Amino acid sequence: MQVILARNPFEARGHEALLQILTSELEKEIGQKVQLVGENAWGDVALFQEVGIPTLMLGAEGGNFHVPQEWVSLPELGKLANIIAAAVRRFCA
Repeated sequence: MQVILARNPFEARGHEALLQILTSELEKEIGQKVQLVGENAWGDVALFQEVGIPTLMLGAEGGNFHVPQEWVSLPELGKLANIIAAAVRRFCA
């Protein structure tokens, strides 16, 4: 077997300040404590992490990923945009 493409796994590291800010903004927006979980999947975030950019995976509620019937909740997407905007302002201040 010939390996044509190999990518390093995403390992969250160097993200602690970003995680604290993002968690705080999430909890403000949704009004409850955030449960942090790991994800058994590869994502483009690994490319950013690999070059030293603090990176976390986060998304809006959705389903049927990677098929024609994939969907995302538009109200949840709006909330996510607010959360990310607030977190970016704090992180980059």
